[in-house]
Amino acid sequence: MVTIGVPNHTDERPDPEEARPVDALVEFPLPSGLPRTELPALPRGIAPLEDRSAADRLEADRVRRGLRGDRRRTVVSIGADVCAATVSLALGLLILSFVSSAEANSLGRFSSNLWTDAVFPLALVMTLAIAGFYRTTNRSLVSGMSSELKDLSLSVAAACVLAVVLGALRHALFQVSEPSSVQIGVACLVSVVVVAIGHSVTRRVVASLRPTRVLVVGSQSQADRLALTLGHRRGTEMVGRVNDNPDFGEGALGQMADLRHLCTEHGVNQVIVSFPAAQTEETVAILRSLPSYVHVAVIPRLYELVSWRSRLADLSGIPLIEVAPAHLSTWDKAIKRTFDIVVALFVLFLFSPVLVAVAIAVKLTSKGPVLFRQTRVGRNQQRFTIFKFRTMQVCDEGAAGSSPVHPSSRSADGVALHVVRNKASEARRHTRVGGVLRRTGFDELPQLFNVLTGAMSVVGPRPFVPEETSDHFGEASRRFEVRPGITGLWQVSGRNDLNEADLSRLDSLYVESWSVMWDLKIIWDTPLVMVRGVGAY
Repeated sequence: MVTIGVPNHTDERPDPEEARPVDALVEFPLPSGLPRTELPALPRGIAPLEDRSAADRLEADRVRRGLRGDRRRTVVSIGADVCAATVSLALGLLILSFVSSAEANSLGRFSSNLWTDAVFPLALVMTLAIAGFYRTTNRSLVSGMSSELKDLSLSVAAACVLAVVLGALRHALFQVSEPSSVQIGVACLVSVVVVAIGHSVTRRVVASLRPTRVLVVGSQSQADRLALTLGHRRGTEMVGRVNDNPDFGEGALGQMADLRHLCTEHGVNQVIVSFPAAQTEETVAILRSLPSYVHVAVIPRLYELVSWRSRLADLSGIPLIEVAPAHLSTWDKAIKRTFDIVVALFVLFLFSPVLVAVAIAVKLTSKGPVLFRQTRVGRNQQRFTIFKFRTMQVCDEGAAGSSPVHPSSRSADGVALHVVRNKASEARRHTRVGGVLRRTGFDELPQLFNVLTGAMSVVGPRPFVPEETSDHFGEASRRFEVRPGITGLWQVSGRNDLNEADLSRLDSLYVESWSVMWDLKIIWDTPLVMVRGVGAY
């Protein structure tokens, strides 16, 4: 009997020098009396086990390490959720003891209430597991407090009901006091915030200790675009790309047939498939052969049409992405305007000490006015005066908000906006506090007054200077259908590190697919982008 290794894929042009990992073992009986030196020829593409055992053991070891890593992340996530749920329960009981006059909710009953309601952490972890949190968030690149808030809220609501049911069952079996539905309800409200913060902190800690390694399948241009996006995400490392064409191409690590081997060799955690050129059956078979610890994400074709409001539907097993209608109704516009006024008033009230402090700092550190005024183009291409804190010397204010635009740069494809707008020369003209204001985005705070006057929105497309609007036509002109925003999709996606095509696409996508939830997500992401100074110059 001889044991040989069988690759998990077929290769029409096998390379005898290439050692591929073994994916299956097949045993063939030997003819009786046949000397070992006279073994029959092996089928094409199959090598004896002794020639492949080293590579096989190496791959198996890497697979085991990857699986153990995912299990450890799951255990850490569950432990963090148990702690967060317990903290939420304790905080909820403390809050209830101060706002409730009932003796059962008093601070003197805190310890007994904590024991009685102890089923809540268990119920919350169970509902989160049922919702798939521990299956989907291990290596997801899009996990975040804003993206998971809806599913988390539904899981917490289900946990409230489950905790009451488990408490009643525990009372029937062990004669333990039943939990109070009011106490559980308050704990649920607190847990939405506490658990969301716990998830965010856990992800950052785990990512800093063991970053997610990403491999891209697709063209060089798509890999470059993804590299820019992933470069703004902490805890993410881009390993490289795999070319799905016969030619490797410049900078490619290998071909689709090498994908499994590359994933184990480079310790890849996530594979992003972007417009594969190979046959669908071949691509699916190769992706399915990847180790279970390697997560796969697919960028859909015509992704420019897919947005926050798009839905994934099922048609007898065929997935359909339903594109949201590109239309803002009168009701939508009223909601957005009301949302703008409420948010602007709240932020002005909250940041009024910061506004005063920044105004004093600008006045004391350089000569000139505190505010910088400039003409911008808004909704329906109507011009208005925008307000910002002055960040440059007063003698250069003519160029403070609009850098010289070189025609060669504007016509070049893929040139970053900071190059097109000559941001490098602007940096030399910043005042002592101007550079800090630019990096943090605090120079934009006076635009809240533009929001109150109706010239701008809190979230929207970038407000352009008149010189930049001459070549905006067709789909690019859709950005003028709504008010420009203080922040927006392009600001949280890379700002001046993006190119003009990216800016146009993101602005048009925002207009076509607006929703309140998308505005909330962008607002939520904005402070982190400001603190990190992503794309700020």
